[in-house]
Amino acid sequence: MAKTNKPSPKPVALMGYVLIFITFGVFGGWAAVAKLDSAVVAPGTISLEGNRRVVQHFEGGIVDEILVQEAISVNEGDILLRLNSIEARSNLEVFQLVWMLRTWSRPVFWPSAPSLRR
Repeated sequence: MAKTNKPSPKPVALMGYVLIFITFGVFGGWAAVAKLDSAVVAPGTISLEGNRRVVQHFEGGIVDEILVQEAISVNEGDILLRLNSIEARSNLEVFQLVWMLRTWSRPVFWPSAPSLRR
């Protein structure tokens, strides 16, 4: 019988240990001794969560025009944006076509038709 030589798992395990050491040892050591004494400064404003209002359309759509700007007070009933009417118009045309086909394609029963005689 021929003896098959299986490859040793030691090199793969050694590579794994080296990778773990580099990841946690070297980078962890750098993070422990590195000086991070600067920060990014940015202006900001504080607003109450109660001031925010979510604007949502029931059916969704494509926004065609935004009529307000940021930080402008609006009153109830003011128009904030206009939706594109392409989808609504196409739905109306489909419903009109379906209605027309249903009302105009009713079968006409003629009393003299041979298939309807009893």
